[in-house]
Amino acid sequence: ISTEDMLERLQRACETSTRIDHTLDICKKKVSQYTDYTIPMLEFYSTFGKVRKIDANRDFADVYCDVKEALTP
Repeated sequence: ISTEDMLERLQRACETSTRIDHTLDICKKKVSQYTDYTIPMLEFYSTFGKVRKIDANRDFADVYCDVKEALTP
């Protein structure tokens, strides 16, 4: 999922959340940290063929089916 789409989804979640730490600024920081830590791992494990890419910009049920298929031995 693109960063923009992820932040858009998080913004909608922040609007309905009752958590005081669930703000858009905090979500942006978490997305940035996630990217900083995840990209190097994805690059490393890609060299071993251990990464599957799934387009998450689709209906939840479609994404779920793709994830399920990717994780089934």
